[in-house]
Amino acid sequence: MERTKVKLCGITRLEDARYAAAVGADFLGFIQYPDSPRYIEPAKAKEIIEWVVGPEPVGVFVNQAPEAINARCAEVGFRLAQLHGHESPEDCAAVEVPVIKAFRVQHDASSEQLRYLIEPYRDVVDFILLDTHKTSLWGGTGESFNWRLARELASEYDLFLAGGIDAENVAEAIATMRPYAVDLSSSVEASPGVKDFDKLADFFDAYHAAAA
Repeated sequence: MERTKVKLCGITRLEDARYAAAVGADFLGFIQYPDSPRYIEPAKAKEIIEWVVGPEPVGVFVNQAPEAINARCAEVGFRLAQLHGHESPEDCAAVEVPVIKAFRVQHDASSEQLRYLIEPYRDVVDFILLDTHKTSLWGGTGESFNWRLARELASEYDLFLAGGIDAENVAEAIATMRPYAVDLSSSVEASPGVKDFDKLADFFDAYHAAAA
């Protein structure tokens, strides 16, 4: 079985991006939603991307028009677009780079409800991301949901698993879900947008042991 990959989201500093690349991150997420505490200006994201070799850069957008997303991806150099809002299947289909469509999972959701939400996107996106629903936040919640709800979906979709992934539970996440990738942000931060290298080192030690 293919190794579960890692996406490190909320990158705002070159040193964090380079460290993440060195320890094995596969994707780096750059928040393009101005209301996020992890927002990064496009010019700064472009500069970081030009200096980092290895991980695929992902632009993270919330309820932005496909035309604006396409222009930003071309401008900055994002290889993928993560859509974290209420984007329709038609919106996703109009994006010109591979799409990660995020869905926020309610604590009382059922697997049938998840499937109902995701099914219309099956043929128009490349990846599905599941994160914990929190009313005040679009991602970066630091809270996990009941991963077993989505276990069947992980066998049908290339699934990114987000929400409270850290050194303590990454082995369980991989064993439970066998996701395409795990996605982390706040669990390895010193403050929003500033990564903690000790937490990152602990996470990647646990991840490499679990993914081996």
